[in-house]
Amino acid sequence: MESLAEHDASSTSEKGLKLKEQKKQLVNAVCASMIAEPRFDKTEDNNAVYILNLVEGVAVHDPEFILKLAVYVRHDLNIRSTANFLIAMASNIPGCTTFVKKYFKFIVRLPSDWLDCAALYQMLPLRNLKGRALPTSLRKAMIFKFPDFDAYQLAKYNKVGKLKRQKKKAKKLANKKPTPEVAEPLNTPFRRGGRAMRGGRGGRGGGRGGGRAGSETPDKAQLTMKQMIRQLHIAEPVEHVMCILGK
Repeated sequence: MESLAEHDASSTSEKGLKLKEQKKQLVNAVCASMIAEPRFDKTEDNNAVYILNLVEGVAVHDPEFILKLAVYVRHDLNIRSTANFLIAMASNIPGCTTFVKKYFKFIVRLPSDWLDCAALYQMLPLRNLKGRALPTSLRKAMIFKFPDFDAYQLAKYNKVGKLKRQKKKAKKLANKKPTPEVAEPLNTPFRRGGRAMRGGRGGRGGGRGGGRAGSETPDKAQLTMKQMIRQLHIAEPVEHVMCILGK
């Protein structure tokens, strides 16, 4: 009996040491994202795969640690995107889902973080749900967090306020008197040592601008506040929701 008890104790201590080492490796890998942020939407990114494997390994024995680490990363290290990635990954692991709502409100500070968590979940290569669907734990956490945002934080998403500002600006421009055009002197093209006319310089500048515009790649589609409010069926606070929806 004593030998059996000693064997169980030794195996337990070995598992504890292995888990402790995994946690240490995970913390180091997450902190290293300050230097080079992994691409979690790319399955061929070695750093992303390494972190995902560590998160899954630690979550088997201590799922709450993943959310505690996200709180540490967001508050102490001030790494916004990595903390949001950890929330997205925790929402995809069954053992971690029960702790998402508990820690979500401490990790997410801004409406942009709120949107980022949903967007990052949809970018996970091995997520359980496909398309625009979100797991129940993440949906509940987002609904629970939304009333914490004030009018100032949601101002950039306020469609009613934006329309009012646009109407005010248009009215101001309409009431503004047009200024008479001033004819250019005849010697304009030959000033400063006989340089070319302004039209020529403008043409060269336009050509360079056109080249840059053609070489830029389009940005990835981002979730909007209006889309998420409708998808999550958020109704409170009524004033904020109505303003964002433009009603």
